[in-house]
Amino acid sequence: MADRRPLPRSHLLPAFPHATVGLPAWLVALLGVLAAIAGGLEVARLVVGHSPLLVLALLLALAGGVLALSDVRAGLWLTLGVVTLLPFAVIPIRVGLTLTLFEAGALSAIGVWLLLLLLHREQTMQTGTAAWGVWLFLAVTLFALILGIGRGYTMETFHGYGKFVLAVLLFFVVWNATRTLDDARRVVTVLLAGAGLAAFIGLVLYAGGAGLTLRVLSRLIPFGYPSGSIVRYIEDNPNSAMRLVSTSVDPNSLGGLLALALVLGVSQFIARRPVVSRWLSGSASFCCAAA
Repeated sequence: MADRRPLPRSHLLPAFPHATVGLPAWLVALLGVLAAIAGGLEVARLVVGHSPLLVLALLLALAGGVLALSDVRAGLWLTLGVVTLLPFAVIPIRVGLTLTLFEAGALSAIGVWLLLLLLHREQTMQTGTAAWGVWLFLAVTLFALILGIGRGYTMETFHGYGKFVLAVLLFFVVWNATRTLDDARRVVTVLLAGAGLAAFIGLVLYAGGAGLTLRVLSRLIPFGYPSGSIVRYIEDNPNSAMRLVSTSVDPNSLGGLLALALVLGVSQFIARRPVVSRWLSGSASFCCAAA
């Protein structure tokens, strides 16, 4: 018989370290009030001069940045959320170059992890055969990139390779930052929740047809999403059936994400002692399978 005992509350999000610097209560309250007034005035100014959607996105990005810098695990959670829900979104503020949300999240997670290694001697880097295999894999890809220089490369080529390297380097962050079962629970929770929500959004858009899909996904154009080929069809033929895309734009990349999440969700749902709750794994598996 399956073990039906409830999971400990430790699998819930989030779990952050607490501040150790003590400040007088009146000073904390005063700083909070001043920050709230200044933030409210700035938000009002931005709403008047810009799109409310853009202002909301900036506020969410600011909150996410603070969370990512507070704990390397939070950086991982935010990066997983971006990968599953907004994989092609960019930061709508150009400072020399255009960073995607994935790049920002991955860089913050890797940077915070490296900073922990430098500042805390008790923090160690996990090594082994798997680590050497990943480094060898990256060396082979770099060698292949160098061989192809002079054969029509563009800045987009190097940008894409940089994102690829960041994604691979996250292997070390996940390996070193998820050392307990509670950490693993949280990572799996974010992955299943994000993939399940992406599948649900895709199903809603698919049921609404091409008109709804175009209206909703065109809202993402200011955040770096393509302005053309938003609605996708089988063999790119408008006379054929529409393909389910959700917020991933590319139905093939979405299919890869849903396949991975479906296997993970079903295995958790039928496991004797699952890592996450069955209502999450079951609902995510249902949405991913339907999509």
